Amino acid sequence: MIATKIHSIIEANAQKHKFNVFFISNVFPTNSHPDRSKINFFVFFSICNFLKNKKVFALGGVTKKNYNRLKNKNLNGFGGISYFIKK
Repeated sequence: MIATKIHSIIEANAQKHKFNVFFISNVFPTNSHPDRSKINFFVFFSICNFLKNKKVFALGGVTKKNYNRLKNKNLNGFGGISYFIKK
């Protein structure tokens, strides 16, 4: 399996046939990359649907509070430091 990180539908389209796993970033604002803007949710869900036959994961700013906003049938998982760190 080969993975890549994407930030837009244009990148998804360009990389669709080259990779098996896609990490969509940033789905929410993050502390680790405060200058990087989050992806629009319409775009996020569009990318998930576009890549529905691939493994797709959401990255960036995922917390227990906003986790439910990610749920969709074409998303395989997520990564979020804030979600897993105990406070």
